[in-house]
Amino acid sequence: MLALAAAQAATPAPCRPDEICEVPLALSAAGADALLGARNETWWVNGEVVTVVARREDGAQTCCAIQQRMHPIGRGLQAVSVRVPDIDSAIFDMMVIPGQWSDAGRRGPRAPPAPPRSPLAEVEARTTFHRIDSVRLGEQRSFFVYVPAGLAEGQRVPVIYMPDGGWPEFNAIADAMARRGQSSPVIMVGIANREDAGPPACPELNCDSRSQELLVDIPEATPEQSRFDARDLFTVEEVMPFVESRYPVLRTPQGRAVLGWSSGGSWALVMAARHPDLFGNVVAFSVGWRQAVPFASRLTRGRALFVAGRLEVARFRERTAEAASLARAAGAEVRLLTPNGGHAHLTWELGLAEALQWMFPATPER
Repeated sequence: MLALAAAQAATPAPCRPDEICEVPLALSAAGADALLGARNETWWVNGEVVTVVARREDGAQTCCAIQQRMHPIGRGLQAVSVRVPDIDSAIFDMMVIPGQWSDAGRRGPRAPPAPPRSPLAEVEARTTFHRIDSVRLGEQRSFFVYVPAGLAEGQRVPVIYMPDGGWPEFNAIADAMARRGQSSPVIMVGIANREDAGPPACPELNCDSRSQELLVDIPEATPEQSRFDARDLFTVEEVMPFVESRYPVLRTPQGRAVLGWSSGGSWALVMAARHPDLFGNVVAFSVGWRQAVPFASRLTRGRALFVAGRLEVARFRERTAEAASLARAAGAEVRLLTPNGGHAHLTWELGLAEALQWMFPATPER
């Protein structure tokens, strides 16, 4: 295997030194079948080259930190090799789609350390499920609220609102950082997306239900009220009052944040821009929706943290950087992180840790 991978690494395709790119694959169908054995997927690293092989039909690709189309090399076999620049500082996981298989990931020897995290079982035990009848959405919608342990009587703490139902690993990081005194305890609210997947024959990437709710100004939205607008009002008129009447959260813009990743990062940016009187902090990971970027020029105050990994496709890197520049010019305090990672939670976890320490320090700055 090492000899085979070394041959691949020795013949890279021409590409810029700082970009991830595909390199020639020196792998036969028989070789791939032997490497897989009883498995359906495998991958390995040699030098700066990552090779992935899988038992898949046409249409397979790697996801999500490294997004690359795979190629057939035999009946029911797909493979691809890519060069990852400065791989010793890179962090990425591996998934082959379609399918459910994924890998825990690889963190190079010079990559930033992973943020601390508490056991998920402990965090989930302090996470409460709610479901309410929404007037704004015209349906029932659920959300999850994580509350840190050990809050004193009468203590109020910052709150972070997230789409996609939140992310349990984010709660675990927030819990561990508060326990270590690296940040203030925070309450995390994860608002679920609409449960249906959208039209069965969806001709455009943005016609699925998640996109309709998280991406502003989708052309197909109804002129009366877009689903983005309905979700906006659901968040600020229904979820926030519910949370603030039942949980010990701060009720000032400085004590509130919106956070999201990918389409959710675009949602967080627009929500903060639309409601500066409510949200004094925005954490936007991998903003790729062009229509969301100009909203950054409305961030005239507060704090904004943007993250885009250097292994992401160009639109996420470039649009996130543009949003950060617009927000800085408008007057917001801005930080832009560009770790050597991809479009994946391993990259965004670094941003969460930075946001918690900066926006909600253990000893408040303001």
